[in-house]
Amino acid sequence: MKKGLWRRTGACIALLAILATCLTGGTVAEPADAADSAAPQATAGEPLTGFNRVAESEQAILCLNADDHVFYVENKATGYRWSSAPTNMEELEINEYMQAMMRSMLDIDYYNHELEADNSASAYQDAVENGGVAYEAIDNGFKVTFTFTDLNLSIPLQVVLEGDHVNAKVDTKAIEYDPTKLSLLQVHILPYFGAVSYTNKKGYALIPDGCGALIYATNNKENAPAYQKPVFGKDITIDATDYEGVTLPCFGVSAGKDSLLAVIGEDSADAYINCENYGQATMYTHPWASFKTTVDFEYALVSDYYSTRVFEQGGIKADTLSVDYYPISGKQSGYVEMASKYRELIFSAEQRKAAKVEAALYLDLYASVTKVRSILGFKGNYDDVITSTEDVEKLIKKLAELDVDSTVVRYSAWNKQENTGHAVDDIKWNKAIGDVAELVEKLAAQGSKVYPAVNRVMTYDKSSNILHTMSGVTRDPASRMIMFPDRYLTTSKTGESYILNYDKLAGNLSALLDNADGKMTNLGLSDVANMLYSDFSEGDKKRPAFVSMITEKLAAFAEENSLLLDAPNSYAAVYADEIINLPTSSTGNMMLDEDVPFLQLVYSGVIRYSTEALNMQGSPKASFLKGLEYGSMPCYSWIGDEGSALINTELDYLYSADSDFWMDTATEQYAVVRELVEKTEGSVIVGHEQLADGVYATTYENGVRVLVNYNDTAYKADGVTVSAMGYVIGG
Repeated sequence: MKKGLWRRTGACIALLAILATCLTGGTVAEPADAADSAAPQATAGEPLTGFNRVAESEQAILCLNADDHVFYVENKATGYRWSSAPTNMEELEINEYMQAMMRSMLDIDYYNHELEADNSASAYQDAVENGGVAYEAIDNGFKVTFTFTDLNLSIPLQVVLEGDHVNAKVDTKAIEYDPTKLSLLQVHILPYFGAVSYTNKKGYALIPDGCGALIYATNNKENAPAYQKPVFGKDITIDATDYEGVTLPCFGVSAGKDSLLAVIGEDSADAYINCENYGQATMYTHPWASFKTTVDFEYALVSDYYSTRVFEQGGIKADTLSVDYYPISGKQSGYVEMASKYRELIFSAEQRKAAKVEAALYLDLYASVTKVRSILGFKGNYDDVITSTEDVEKLIKKLAELDVDSTVVRYSAWNKQENTGHAVDDIKWNKAIGDVAELVEKLAAQGSKVYPAVNRVMTYDKSSNILHTMSGVTRDPASRMIMFPDRYLTTSKTGESYILNYDKLAGNLSALLDNADGKMTNLGLSDVANMLYSDFSEGDKKRPAFVSMITEKLAAFAEENSLLLDAPNSYAAVYADEIINLPTSSTGNMMLDEDVPFLQLVYSGVIRYSTEALNMQGSPKASFLKGLEYGSMPCYSWIGDEGSALINTELDYLYSADSDFWMDTATEQYAVVRELVEKTEGSVIVGHEQLADGVYATTYENGVRVLVNYNDTAYKADGVTVSAMGYVIGG
């Protein structure tokens, strides 16, 4: 170790020792699982050898070893210690280079403008080992500043114990570097905090990918690329990569009996969730958060053959980059308990107490479709009504006669502005469809909730109004046009659409919600709730600014009205009364080992949610069983007209939208869900486990269990028989 490092860490140890004497001792239990716990063991009430107690609360203890540059937080309820770096590295005979890498509390990615090259740096190897580290005691924690001398860059990291959790934060205003020499692209915070080794047979990482997924600590994913996905999806103005993101800004690890939930802070819209697995770089599975601090991309000059690297100017926009880490207590803790904690964090006590989820059949209906026709020799786009308001009433009446007494209807393709590709800011419909506002009120009296939906508020068709391309769209260096898959279109145009800039979107969304507030109490939204991007026109608004603006407007509307949202990001979901199309699978990333209903667990008992349309699935029966396992309501996409009306239209993917064909199946499935809800009394899911291959059990707060069998043979255990491709609802 270099002399400068000895001087700084020695002073820090003395300072922390003085601080430690001011804190009262507490009882410290031995770790519940030694596979990944700290060593050597300390006697009760004492920090581990080499560590000083920095802070203590009723729930936890924070200790730091400034000499080894490692800290841990101890969960008082269980005695388990979560460390910023693996503590059994020597036992696993990990070499010194890898040990140094895993002790790094901070990593960075940057672009060197002098060398015109991307690079990365580790706080331990590129700062600590060069003497570039300084510790400082702060209230309930410590601050460590890493100086990358070769880069003339310094970054401070604060670690503070806040009651039941630890907050790790980077104050971006305190970062010092020369932007003319390098661009700081990404900051990785505590990449090995809570890492679980391959020796832990029950360990895993939780990733909120799709419905949620686990990455086992024991699985070797040497040939798979490390997991990295953007929180709230890709930024479509700068990223052409076709992949989905995650809708919740959190992740976690389980060491068997104890778990650690990580929640990304206010600037989660600029964050990524990452994970490496045993065999890729180390012997550990470790998820972590990183933050995009500077936007960069290749910008085409003349054609795809000539481009230049473009970097965002003006410094880092976010004020802080932060992650909260919650040790989860309990006899057995895993993704169910993590979901319970996250539910507690995002929903108020009043929301959780007031909510009472009841059974419902979801219907995804389309009012009209645009067709190209020739009239008097002139070609044009014309709306054909395929499900009028009268058709909706007939469907609901028929279902009621079959004992379906509660429906939730998303009614799309009714808005004239959206159907013609214009930017939407008003509530207008074609008279041929019927009175949409009247439909909402009429069916509400019959126990059915109708949500007139506007699916494209953030974009408009490129040919609808050429003046908008000069004043209303995101500007260079961002891409001006995006391509939508057919399912999000309500016109038969090419699919090329302009993205509204921040000011235009804010104005249109305000006008739309104000007009809806005056005409109808229910409204459905899609892109506003699940799409996020940046605006590089005047004002330079990045994704966090869009999140703040959207949530403010949704919150105001939701005070007196009801919202149905389509697979929303969490910042919007908390204002929803209904969620449609909640995924029941992950995205299938190579790193993922097992799908789990983490998303459903978070919303369980608070917000009612449905499956994706069952009649559009490859195996509708299996999809229904999955929805039953996950506590989801069944959903169907139907039209009032014959299916042939959709041929050669943007809705031709609705290849099985004949309501008559599915009516009996839908009513039978609704009866099953109603039975479940009546028995569970709308309570929260508190347990989910795999009983055998293809057999799962879901447990509700009042003790009711649902067993689902996906096998082609019956499952028998403990006096219970679950038929092939069947289920059992029991007490």
